[in-house]
Amino acid sequence: WGLLLLSAALRATAAAHCPAPCVCDNLRAHVLCLNGSLMAIPDNIPELTKKLDLRGNIFMVIPAGVFLAIPYVTHLDLQHCKMERLEEGAFQGLGRLVYLNLASNGIAFLYQESLDGLSSLQHLILEGNRIEEIQSGAFGHLGSLTVLDLRANALVYLPDMVFQGLHVLRWLRLCSHLQPRPSPTAPPEQPRVAGSRQCPQGCVCSSDFHHGSCENRDLQEIPRDFPKDTRLLDLRRNPFMTVPPYAFPGLKELVSLHLQRCSIRMLHPGALRGLESLVYLYLSNNHLSTLAASAFEGVPQLAYLDLDHNAFTRVPAGAFRLLPNLISLHLQHNAIGELAEGDLAGARGLRWLYLAGNAIRHIASAALAPTKMLEKLHLEGNHLSEVPTAALWGLPALSELKLSRNPIKHMGDSVFLPVASSLQHLYLDNLGLERVS
Repeated sequence: WGLLLLSAALRATAAAHCPAPCVCDNLRAHVLCLNGSLMAIPDNIPELTKKLDLRGNIFMVIPAGVFLAIPYVTHLDLQHCKMERLEEGAFQGLGRLVYLNLASNGIAFLYQESLDGLSSLQHLILEGNRIEEIQSGAFGHLGSLTVLDLRANALVYLPDMVFQGLHVLRWLRLCSHLQPRPSPTAPPEQPRVAGSRQCPQGCVCSSDFHHGSCENRDLQEIPRDFPKDTRLLDLRRNPFMTVPPYAFPGLKELVSLHLQRCSIRMLHPGALRGLESLVYLYLSNNHLSTLAASAFEGVPQLAYLDLDHNAFTRVPAGAFRLLPNLISLHLQHNAIGELAEGDLAGARGLRWLYLAGNAIRHIASAALAPTKMLEKLHLEGNHLSEVPTAALWGLPALSELKLSRNPIKHMGDSVFLPVASSLQHLYLDNLGLERVS
């Protein structure tokens, strides 16, 4: 009886110190909080935890010092958590951590202090994010790292000395989109004079990284006169309202342009003219409701276009016909009601189409016909009442289809026949299915 009472007491103690949606194994010091709806890292995780699995939650940001109370963790899994940002010092206190998995999130940048405090880390998995920039020094304190996985990201080039400090690295897995880093040396006929490098007033220009930033400066007009070798330009959180024609003169080397949260209602014809090297354009969280194809005149290399969280009620028909290299199109969280024939005209190279969180009730049978290379189609959180089978014909490369959170009540036995030979990942949770035949 004494042993039974002791066992019951231990179970009660474990339960009392285990976060509500989690499962805690105190004997092995493991904590699992899988596929829940956690919006923040729990603050009552047992202090002696060694393995912490938080996959499938919703942690948009990992704030600084959030793990300070659990210093004994050696394995941390944060896959599929919709993560977009690591604050500097996010992993402070995890000096014993040897394995960190951040795969399949939306992280776009690794700053110099993003991974501080991980002196024992041996395995770092960053596969399947949206990383386009890694600052020099981001890996500088990871002297024990042996495996680094950066596959399936949006990296275009790597800065000098980016892997400095990785003395014992054995395996480095890189994405396939890397291009040779352009030489920072100016042509002989245009020598640089010390101290002559221009930068608009109120902005910061980095000659080392070829970046310019005017983030959150309350600017009402897009500044000009950035250095001609600028490759990343961050203009987020300024009330521009509109992008006029030829708004970025002289920036032929610009690769990435950030215009998120700028209250933009209009992208004028020729607004991006001259940005012949532009690959990434971020226009999310604005007020755009329409786009003309002429707005994309002069950016033939554009591959990644973010238009999520705008005011579109339909896909701007034919707007992408000047973008033959468009790979990824984000239109999630608008108010789009249907996908009609001709909406995606010209997007023949499109591979990833994100339409989650709209109000789509119907997809025309020929709506996806131009996108014969499509690999991912995300339609979760719409108003579809049936699987759009007819629209799936002619998509021989489609490997991932998300239909979760649609009011689909009936599903026939051949609804996925058009993509049966290619489909690898199918998401059908929270459909309210009543009958499968």
